[in-house]
Amino acid sequence: MRKITADILFPMNQSPINNGVLVLNDAGAVEAILPSADGLTEVEVLDGYLAPGFINSHCHLELSHLQNILPEHTGIVDFILGVQTKRNSFSEQEIIAAALKADAYMQAQGIVAVGDIANTTFSFAAKKYSTIFYHTFFEVIGFNRERAEQIISDALQMQAAATLSHSSITPHAPYSVSSKLMELINDLPNNQTISIHNQESAAENIFMQTASGDFTRLYEKFGIDISHFKAGYDSSLAAYIHLFQAKKMGLVHNTFMSAADLSLAKNSANEIYYVICANANEYIENKLPDIAFLQAAGANICLGTDSLASNHSLSILSEINTIRTAYPQIPLAELLQWATLNGAAFLGIEEQFGAFKIGSKPGINLIAKDLKSLQVIASA
Repeated sequence: MRKITADILFPMNQSPINNGVLVLNDAGAVEAILPSADGLTEVEVLDGYLAPGFINSHCHLELSHLQNILPEHTGIVDFILGVQTKRNSFSEQEIIAAALKADAYMQAQGIVAVGDIANTTFSFAAKKYSTIFYHTFFEVIGFNRERAEQIISDALQMQAAATLSHSSITPHAPYSVSSKLMELINDLPNNQTISIHNQESAAENIFMQTASGDFTRLYEKFGIDISHFKAGYDSSLAAYIHLFQAKKMGLVHNTFMSAADLSLAKNSANEIYYVICANANEYIENKLPDIAFLQAAGANICLGTDSLASNHSLSILSEINTIRTAYPQIPLAELLQWATLNGAAFLGIEEQFGAFKIGSKPGINLIAKDLKSLQVIASA
C-alpha cells in the first residue's frame, strides 16, 4: 500500500483537496481519497500537485519524423503542402524510429492515453509495445464522390489488418472529404467515436461559403476536381455536421468557430467534444482559438498536441502552459479537467482513466508548482 500527499490533490471526480492523500492498494489501484494525512503513518509527502495521467486527445504519431522540418506561421494550405511534400522523403525505418521515440517521450510526459490519427501503418510498431492506451483514428481523405466506396473499403481493410483493439474510421476535414464519404462513415456499424479537423483556418470557412480562396491552390496542386462541390454554407461546420447522427465527435482545432457554429454543434444529434491544440494553432496560423468563449459556453473541451510537424513537443503540460499564458483567468483545476477527465470521456475510457476513481489505475503525475515540469509517480 502507498499513501501519497502533495500540496494539492486533483482527483478530477471531486473538488481539489489541499494536502489530500491518495491511497493505493498493493496492485497500484486507487483505494481511497482522504482529506488529510492526520493520523496516518508512512505517508509519502511530495512537493507539487498530484493529478491523473494526461489524455492527448489528438496526435499524429506517424508524422513525428517531421519535427523541426516545416516552417512556422505558413497558414494551413502551405502547411498541408509541406507535409505532403516532406512526409515520404524519409525511409520507413526513420519514420518508425521517430514514432517510437515520440511514444517514449509522451510516456515520460505523463500521457497515458492518446487519440491518434493514422493514414499509414508506420505508428503500429510503437503502439504494439507501448504502455500508452491508443485509440487509432483511421483517417480517410477523398473529395471525389465517385471514389467514396473504394476509400471506405480500403480503410476497413487497413483497420482489419492492423488488429488494433481500439480504433474507428474517421474523416480528415470537410475540405478534403466529400459529403458522400461523410455519409458512408456515418453509416458504418461499431464506429461511434470520430475525430475531424474543424475550422482550423479562415480559408476553410471561405471555401465552404464561396468555393474560392486559398484552398483552391491546394486542389490545383493535387489535380483535384471540385466542379461537383456546391458552396453556399454559412461555415465549414455547417457543411457537414448534419451528416452525422448519434456520434461522439471530437472537433479538432476550432480556431475560427463562431457563436452560430457553436450553437449548431451543440444542437446537433451528436455528443460533441472540442479538442484544442494550442501550440499547433500558434505554429501553423499564429492564432489561438477563443478558448474563453468555448469555456463560457460550457463546451466539453479536451487538449491535444497535434503532430511534431506542427509542434515542438508532444507535451500536454506545455499545452496547458500555452493556454494559461493567453487565458490566465482559467482555473488550473479546469485546465486539468480538460487534460484528463474530458479526454477520457471523449475516447470512452473514463472508467479507467482521467480521474482517481476507486479501483482505477489512471496514472499519477506530480506537477511542479510552477507548472514547468512533472514527474510520473505511477504509470497507468
